[in-house]
Amino acid sequence: MELFYPFSRNHNIIGAKDQELYLWDSVAAVSRTVLRIRYAMLPYYYTQLWQNHMGRSSTLMRPLFLEFPTDTTTYDINAQFLIGPGFLVSPVLDQGQNQVKAYLPNHDVWYDYYSHNAMDNGNNGWHTLDAPMNKINLHFRGGYIIPQQEPSYSIRDSRKNPFTIMVALDRNSSATGTLYLDDGDSIDVGARYSEIRFEARGRSVKLTPLTRGYDEGNQLTVKQVVIMGVRDAGDVTVSPNNGGVSHTFASGTLTVNLGENYKIHDAIRISY
Repeated sequence: MELFYPFSRNHNIIGAKDQELYLWDSVAAVSRTVLRIRYAMLPYYYTQLWQNHMGRSSTLMRPLFLEFPTDTTTYDINAQFLIGPGFLVSPVLDQGQNQVKAYLPNHDVWYDYYSHNAMDNGNNGWHTLDAPMNKINLHFRGGYIIPQQEPSYSIRDSRKNPFTIMVALDRNSSATGTLYLDDGDSIDVGARYSEIRFEARGRSVKLTPLTRGYDEGNQLTVKQVVIMGVRDAGDVTVSPNNGGVSHTFASGTLTVNLGENYKIHDAIRISY
């Protein structure tokens, strides 16, 4: 669970037993899996922190009642949390537990992180989810678009990798999102940043650069766009037509593979 906290680290003191993750093979294996997810999510974390700084959004880590203030069921929930508005974490907190009781507010559609399948309504929003040792239950919230980036051994290297754009449609087949990019080091960024706007509406998804001040963004590619909650997919077209595009559609998820021909600074439109 702590691997998804904004500030995540292992704590220990001199004289205590060693507890590094790599000391146990099973813990190391699970940690690698979860850390890959966290590092893939860093563009979303970074964008949310920038939006918080700019006064566009509230805290990065949020209790459910902050997003659903009129839903009184959320008031007593302290075993789940959101990262930004669109990513829900439902961890196991008790030793030996292999299931978790999670609340997914029926106001929205929720998609399983791993299968991309929409969840049913459950028992008034409550779900009993399998939670084996190697899995933390994670969900995308409908209506939000979350950028991910292939992780490498360091953040510096990860920042050079292709993006995957995760589109979680709401009940009206709509979703929005933002990606913020800068050099990751400078304190005074000034105009040297890029902001990309994502919008899904009807039967199309658009990636629109609002600013292109981060020059290295010209080298960053969009490898894939994953659209969850698609009722049916007809002819899939991508504009501009740079070639190298393929797609698959199964169980309500349309995956558009863009190859290496599309840059994050391109104005891209996918219609289906």
